[in-house]
Amino acid sequence: MQAEEYPSIVYSVQVLNGSARLTGNAHAFVAHYPVITFEDIGLDVMREIGHFRYAVWDLKGELISIIQNERHSRNTAEAVLSRVVWGTVLTNVVLVALAVGQVLYVRTLIGTGYSF
Repeated sequence: MQAEEYPSIVYSVQVLNGSARLTGNAHAFVAHYPVITFEDIGLDVMREIGHFRYAVWDLKGELISIIQNERHSRNTAEAVLSRVVWGTVLTNVVLVALAVGQVLYVRTLIGTGYSF
């Protein structure tokens, strides 16, 4: 998934007569960053909205960090898997070569009349 394809949550806060209503929409894309603005009219709810704004940005930062760590872990796992596959292939080639060498050696011993 590209960065533009990750869904984000957009919040809308409506304040009327000292009460606040919070609504959310989870269909926006990261390119439309959540913008939380408020007008300070002396209500305690505005302070809570301010704390909420910082919490949203902290959450966004944590999500970005998790996504980056997941990408790094996936790339590391793919590199290790590639090394394991090539190591296994090389080991099998060496074992097959040893088996063929042993068969040829035993054939030459039998062909020269070697007795046990």
